Amino acid sequence: MATSNVDPQPGLIVEHSTHPEWGRGRIDGVDGSHVSIKWERRAGSTVFDARFNLLRAAADTTTPMSFAKAAPGPSFKARAAKRAAGGATKPKA
Repeated sequence: MATSNVDPQPGLIVEHSTHPEWGRGRIDGVDGSHVSIKWERRAGSTVFDARFNLLRAAADTTTPMSFAKAAPGPSFKARAAKRAAGGATKPKA
């Protein structure tokens, strides 16, 4: 089982080792082991269980980031509250 090699903190710039086409991502929120990340080349945010994803610190953290546009969806806090209440959440594709 693969694990993340970063300690997820909001604002940290990361890369996903199996999805380099997503570009760099910025961690927007952390709720236990669930991490919300907004990617440069993937619209919307994704929520991962950081214990099982191959996140690594980005090599380039100085170049400004620009993000793909996405339709508004439920916020990270709303999804976390739904998870805490026992409801399933599905990350946006």
